[in-house]
Amino acid sequence: MIALNSLPVHNVNTGLNYTSIQGAIDAPETVAGNTILVDSGNYSEHLVIGKSVALVGAGRNTTAIDGGGGGAVVQVTANDVLISGFEVENGLLGILLDHSNNSAIVENNVNGVISSNAPYSVYVDYSHNCTIEQNIIGPNSANGLLVTNSENFTISKNYAYNNSGYGLNVNDSMNGIIEWNAALNNMYDGIGLGMGSRNCTVMGNSVSGNQFWGIWLDSDSVDNLVYDNDIIGINGLVSVNLPNRWDNGLEGNFWSNYSGPDLNRDGLIDEPLVINDHNVDNHALAGEFSSFQAYSNLRVSVISNSSIASLTYIEPNGTIMLELGSSTNQGSGFCRVSIPHGLITGPYNVTIDNAAPSYVNDSLYDDGASRWVYFNCPSSGREVSIQGVDKTIPNVSLLSPENKTYDTDKIQLVFSVDGSISSMMYSLDDQTNTTIDGNTTISVANGTHYVVVYVKDLAGNAGSSNRVYFGVNVVGESPLVQWAVLVIVVGVVAAVALFVYFRKRRNRTPKAGR
Repeated sequence: MIALNSLPVHNVNTGLNYTSIQGAIDAPETVAGNTILVDSGNYSEHLVIGKSVALVGAGRNTTAIDGGGGGAVVQVTANDVLISGFEVENGLLGILLDHSNNSAIVENNVNGVISSNAPYSVYVDYSHNCTIEQNIIGPNSANGLLVTNSENFTISKNYAYNNSGYGLNVNDSMNGIIEWNAALNNMYDGIGLGMGSRNCTVMGNSVSGNQFWGIWLDSDSVDNLVYDNDIIGINGLVSVNLPNRWDNGLEGNFWSNYSGPDLNRDGLIDEPLVINDHNVDNHALAGEFSSFQAYSNLRVSVISNSSIASLTYIEPNGTIMLELGSSTNQGSGFCRVSIPHGLITGPYNVTIDNAAPSYVNDSLYDDGASRWVYFNCPSSGREVSIQGVDKTIPNVSLLSPENKTYDTDKIQLVFSVDGSISSMMYSLDDQTNTTIDGNTTISVANGTHYVVVYVKDLAGNAGSSNRVYFGVNVVGESPLVQWAVLVIVVGVVAAVALFVYFRKRRNRTPKAGR
């Protein structure tokens, strides 16, 4: 044990550093809950992890654990272990979880494994509540991943390719989730459930180019749910005799070797795919399934016979942008899109290259969390925009008048609004609304008043300002002054009238005497 920062392996909890990974694990100062960081480099070791630690490499493309062609490169026998950020290579077995509960294998490369007595690249045995996520498994002269005799596991976002056996398999296990994986060009099946595996969910995976089966269930596996998968290749399946579910009641799977009409235009093939007497896909997809994490934990899913080059969520204006690639059918292209309410809410405005599609159904289905929209998309290489109805209430700030008394009866009405506005009005003292084009001047009599500004934006959302009270007192027009002026005017008028009267009497011609 040497405490020098120049050494490549570090226990971040104790501050101690080591020359080897196994030395850091075995050190008496290393206890459960510690994190061991490993610098970039090539480490020729066979690790046995018997403590509940997090083993984190500098990066799976720069930090290699090389088994030298023999044995298990990394063997885990403790619970609560994390292995992340490594390239695990050149062993008879890559990573083994053996009776290791609550452990995780995340963001590693596992390759160069050579088939022997333990022909697995990643092997999870009698290990419950484990996660295998975002690993690249392949190429290997062995099977890819096997989970066996385990429960409550998650196999997610892995890429298993060019393995000499299967890609991702589960044997004699239950209550697992297999989602968002890609299994490509493996010797046997892409994804398999065998030896009585049950109550597992297989969804959102892409399997292609596997030589025997895309998704395979053996004759003993039962009560599994398989949907929203792309099963591409000569054979879709299966050797299934017991009942499993091949759709979730809303969507099934895309089968490259099964096609049919979609007369009701919902993105699903009208006729069920009968696998055998016990297994039916009632809602086979008319196009390939894609799913994108648009924002936070919200995913947008797309079924289309055009490839989806990209999907972008533009948060400020609540817009989903789709870039379409090539289409399998230029004459009758379509998209079926599932949109979480947390992103945008319907009804939706769909445009393709800034023009409305020929057919849109934005109320296809709503499960309370997401809404499905279907639209025609006649050719590939298009830009699709999906924008929901904006429910944001416009914010109106009344800047003038202020809460004070003015010495003029011409009051400036000045306000600001966020967003684009379609109409503006004001109400003085709860009188009928007066339409205006913007800031204006209003004439107000002496006294106390209040005013409110009302607006509507382009989406029809209404907003209003706070009620602002103000006074008007024009100098020289108080009631006393007005009475004095009236008295003076009346007096002047009376004096003039008397003057005119007496003048007329003086100028009157006398009548002749009798």
